[in-house]
Amino acid sequence: MCEWYRREFGCRHYLIGAASWCPDYSRTGRRCEVRVVYIDYSAGDCTGCSNRRTEESVPWEHMINRSRCGWPESRLTGKVLP
Repeated sequence: MCEWYRREFGCRHYLIGAASWCPDYSRTGRRCEVRVVYIDYSAGDCTGCSNRRTEESVPWEHMINRSRCGWPESRLTGKVLP
């Protein structure tokens, strides 16, 4: 029987992955029924949530003057300027 794990993140999402494959899988290539052997907890967010949070702008973004930082505005905001 294959051993599966479940990783739970701080954002309440979870991931189920194979910890080890059984000899039957090595021989046939068919997975066994998913039975979680152990649960792993992570205080951080999953990749999807952490990427989404970095893309969100803050409510006071319009008040920030980025003209003196040397970067093009399109590079800072991710928006293409006309």
